[in-house]
Amino acid sequence: PTRLDFLRRFTEGQLLEYDLQGQEKLAKGGIIFCEDGSGSMRGERELWAKAVMLCLLHLARQQKRSFHLIHFGSPNQFKHIGFEKPEDFTLDRILDAAELFFNGGTDFATPMREAMKLLDAEVKSTGRTKADVVFVTDDECWVTDDFMKQYLDFMHGVQSTTWGISVSGAERREGALDTMTEGKVATIKSFLTGEDIRDIFRGV
Repeated sequence: PTRLDFLRRFTEGQLLEYDLQGQEKLAKGGIIFCEDGSGSMRGERELWAKAVMLCLLHLARQQKRSFHLIHFGSPNQFKHIGFEKPEDFTLDRILDAAELFFNGGTDFATPMREAMKLLDAEVKSTGRTKADVVFVTDDECWVTDDFMKQYLDFMHGVQSTTWGISVSGAERREGALDTMTEGKVATIKSFLTGEDIRDIFRGV
């Protein structure tokens, strides 16, 4: 189970660590992390997605930023775990986030819609949003042109950025992930180093 493996690797000091110095975002907005939990993500892809999620969660905690996990699968299948206050960052909640995996289908529209709801709520509450969206997937999905336009128009309107991380581990074709992020996609060229993930940490 992911929970037991996480605890084992944590105690043995084997979890991935990144040097985050010099990568602090001035706005210090929240992070909305959309994690693909479809069956095609099982294995190394899921582990990389969760490793990035845990690193960004740690960054949010260090910088006192909110963090929202939207774990998604088939249409209307998602789980939202929010970390908005310092007391939310408990070990149990972090482990709950780390072990989520639907092993279902793939629907991008559901997490995109939920991300817009979170951003819209912040705009209505504070008058603006500083949050960014990070979308992690193997990019095996299709989104209608109408909905994609709605998403991009909304993101431009609230001045929020979507970052993409492709964990396919292979050569990839441009698709929905490239469109929603307007080309801001990092790929994992090697499951051993994750060297080009650093662009995301610098940007978020």
